[in-house]
Parts: sequence; C-alpha cells; structure tokens
Amino acid sequence: MTENNVLAIDCDGVKLDYNATYPRVWRAAFGSDLPRVRDNCYHASNEYGVAFRDQAQKEQFFDAFDDRFWSTMEPLEGAVEGAKLLSAASWRIVCVSSMPKKYAGARHQNLQKLGFPVERVIATGRGDDHRNPKLDAIADLQPAAFVDDLLENFDGISERVHRAWVDYQNVDSPNRGLEGKYPHDSVHRSLFEFAAWWTQHRRLPAF
Repeated sequence: MTENNVLAIDCDGVKLDYNATYPRVWRAAFGSDLPRVRDNCYHASNEYGVAFRDQAQKEQFFDAFDDRFWSTMEPLEGAVEGAKLLSAASWRIVCVSSMPKKYAGARHQNLQKLGFPVERVIATGRGDDHRNPKLDAIADLQPAAFVDDLLENFDGISERVHRAWVDYQNVDSPNRGLEGKYPHDSVHRSLFEFAAWWTQHRRLPAF
C-alpha cells in the first residue's frame, strides 16, 4: 500500500445517485415525466427504459444535463456517513470522476452541501474507449486506496494502490464476467461498508 493518507473515491454510483437525477433532466429537456420501469439497474437508461430515437434527441438530453443537475444530486444511502467515518480517521478524500470536466465545480458544490468531507473533485472526462480515463489521476495522487463501482476503471492501476470495488450486484451490471480480468483487492456493497472495513483494518501511515 502507498504511504499516503489520500483515498480516491468515485462519485456516481458510489457517493451520489446519478440514476435518480435522470428523470429530472428528462423533464427539463422534454417536459414529460420518465417513470421507472426496472429496479436495481446500473445504467439509468435501463432503469427508465430510455432508448433515444436519434442522435439529436440524445444531444438535447445531455445539453439539458447542466450544472443545475450536477450540483443537486442526491446522496446514496449511507454514503455521507461513510465518508465522514473515513475523514474522522484522518483519511483525506478526493473525488475522481469520469464526468464532464466543466462541471467539476458544480459537483464539488453538491458534495459540500450534502456534508461530504471531500477536499477536491478531479473530473477526468470519458477519454477514449481504449484507455482508462482515471489512470493518470490515480497515478498522480498515489492514494492509499481507489474506490470505484466499475471494474474497468482498475485497468492499469498500480498494485501498490488498494483497489476497492463497490458492487451493488445490479441486474444489468457491466462488471459481470469481468471479475478476473481487472484485478481488485476487496469487494463491498456500499461506500459505508468500505469505510467501516477500511477504518477497522487499515491504519493511517505515520508522517
């Protein structure tokens, strides 16, 4: 494990409920309600049965997905408490998200309003399809642990960084069948579960 008191933690699906924001954006973009059609989904489009009819409709939706929504997402159950538990044990939390870079400030504002003790937000963007978009951020931070809900985001991450996978066992999980492809060091059902385990089993390095 790296001698660092920083924890790099993903946001959407780990701290914040991205999927719950989806119908609010839909109403802003199209003026209609978007009922849930399936529970326990990883992808918001599956949860709400969304299939964009064309590229223009997709662009209209994501154009409406602006700082109003990136700054007002709801926390996942126990996530604030888990983050506070880590902070109380003197771990420093940095949010590393593959969200659009221009909304990093809105996200930080959102997290602060909810009471998350997050020092800063690193928004990496999506990058290309062939390289882990979070790889450079994690290499720069050299955190003691990196917490994420997408196994692909552990691709290329140094073994010196503890790789903690938050697995909600979603019905449409993109992680299914990839457990052996992307090495990880621990599995947890939520950020709170990770925090309770981490603070019990890991001591802060001496500085």
